[in-house]
Amino acid sequence: MNILLDKDLISFVGLALLICVHIFCGKQTWWQFFEAHGWVSFSAGSSVAYVFIHVFPEIGVLQHQISETLNQQSSHHFFNQPLYLTVLVGICLPYLLDTLELRYTEHKNQQHKQIHKNIFLIRKLLYMLYNLMVAYMIVNRHSEGLLSMKMIVVVLAMHFIVLNANFRETYPELFKKHIRWFAIIGLVLGAVLGKITALPSFTLSYLFALIGGTLTYIALKQELPKTNHRSPFHFLAGVVCFSLLILSIPYFGQTH
Repeated sequence: MNILLDKDLISFVGLALLICVHIFCGKQTWWQFFEAHGWVSFSAGSSVAYVFIHVFPEIGVLQHQISETLNQQSSHHFFNQPLYLTVLVGICLPYLLDTLELRYTEHKNQQHKQIHKNIFLIRKLLYMLYNLMVAYMIVNRHSEGLLSMKMIVVVLAMHFIVLNANFRETYPELFKKHIRWFAIIGLVLGAVLGKITALPSFTLSYLFALIGGTLTYIALKQELPKTNHRSPFHFLAGVVCFSLLILSIPYFGQTH
């Protein structure tokens, strides 16, 4: 009982932290601090380490469980790796939006401006939905150990620093006026839904895989060419620090 209360407290504090990240990323003084001290690159490195050392291995375990169920239902199942396909969707969807956005930003005629406006609306709504899914997962990740839950919250906070960096570069003014508030609404709605509804475990597995794919794309994209935040030493520091932290969790009795 006390453990559940502790996990509920971590979930609440974690959501409050993510909301603060969205708020502070809209403040110029805080953003200058993030940029000046390499926090965007460090956060990207942390996200990459988390994905490859924690998320992908866990998806592998969940995929094995789902595959066994599928094999029992049918010996000839074409989509025998649905979670990895979901990760692929999580990578491709933001890439597609970025590509379309770049194409229509470069043109100045009225039709393309309207298309760009529609893409921006879709991006806002998807960002709200993404935050909703993240909040729902935080509220319902009670299978994690306490230390693992704390680490997830910290990594997600850093992930949102990287994601907001992308939005600030693309929509500097609109981010402060619109996008971050849509993100906060998504977090609140996700927390409420997480408390009043209970999705099946296999659905949570798909949400986890989708978030993992998006997290991978954003973290790598921000450190690959065409970025204003590239700082290789901070990026490597994030990779090393969080790799060691994740690998040390089992030694503290907090296995996932």
